[in-house]
Amino acid sequence: MNILSVILVGIGGFFGSIARYGAGYIIQEIPVHGFPLATFAVNSIGCLLIGVFTELYKQSSLSSQNYLFLATGFCGGFTTFSTFILDCIITQRLSVLMTIIYASTSIIAGYIFLYIGMLCVRFFLQWTGVQS
Repeated sequence: MNILSVILVGIGGFFGSIARYGAGYIIQEIPVHGFPLATFAVNSIGCLLIGVFTELYKQSSLSSQNYLFLATGFCGGFTTFSTFILDCIITQRLSVLMTIIYASTSIIAGYIFLYIGMLCVRFFLQWTGVQS
């Protein structure tokens, strides 16, 4: 890791985060009852983009610096779901069982840890008397 790589990822992440916010803001205006369309759309677009950037990099049509900026930075800021799916495809080449274990445990652990985080905040707020 060098300073240029860190800067490229950081700037890419900055633009990816802004794009995420903008896309979510625009898409949320589409009326869909109960379905998180904005998140679904951003995750799908992110998967498309990281697929394009990864294949361009593998075909030597994208430099490693551009890949860091676009795939790691921009897509990472736009959605980490795209990286999760890329990891699933990479592990699938090695072992389908490993992919199933990785995907299922990631979703289960994510759900559990998100819920634990929420419970910790609720407990803390009640314990400090901030929330009645």
